[in-house]
Amino acid sequence: MLGGVLPVEEYVRWLRALAASVDGGDRVIGGQTLCAEPDDLYSIATQAIVDWAYAFYNDGPGGPRFFASSNLAVPRERFLELGGFDPKFTVSEDRELCDRWRHQGLPLVYAPDARVRHATKSSLSEFARRHFGYGRGAYWFNIVRHRRRSGSIVGDVRFYPELPRRASALVRGAGPRRGLALAGLIVLWQAANVTGFVLEGMQAALARPRSRELHGGGDRRMP
Repeated sequence: MLGGVLPVEEYVRWLRALAASVDGGDRVIGGQTLCAEPDDLYSIATQAIVDWAYAFYNDGPGGPRFFASSNLAVPRERFLELGGFDPKFTVSEDRELCDRWRHQGLPLVYAPDARVRHATKSSLSEFARRHFGYGRGAYWFNIVRHRRRSGSIVGDVRFYPELPRRASALVRGAGPRRGLALAGLIVLWQAANVTGFVLEGMQAALARPRSRELHGGGDRRMP
């Protein structure tokens, strides 16, 4: 979403930048998502996480692999043909769509000039709840892409060797007091994410025998 009410000119610049990357092909176009509240610690941490994810997924060989749904454009006909966003997902729907798109041999294109300001709710509990939910969604995303053989969690583990360096740079740049708070939020992000992933996997494993007994198989709705 766009953070707050912005001048009309900013919306126009965003749309023009997206349109400039459209060439009539079946490609997802993702723009740059910026922090709408640069003085808020929760927003700073959230922006850093998005930036790190984009650097990991989109800077390597083979072209971009992930864009957040807060700033992307898709060709309507192919989007509908592929089924749109998977309605079983309430989070990680953008990861699943981008992965499914690439699995069809279709490209993702980054448009850095297409910028939006993204605002998020700012509280400790909301921050933890959000990333716990992302962990739950990540579990089901990995189940889905494993089934269609479009990737595995093993490749994503390469994200972590660079994480200490990136987190240290963020903390140092924020100064002693704010840096300490940001360090705590980064730890909380990982703890909430991993907890959501693990607990969702445990719940799915426990629900599976009961589901087979009642319905003859099938997974429950994804988060």
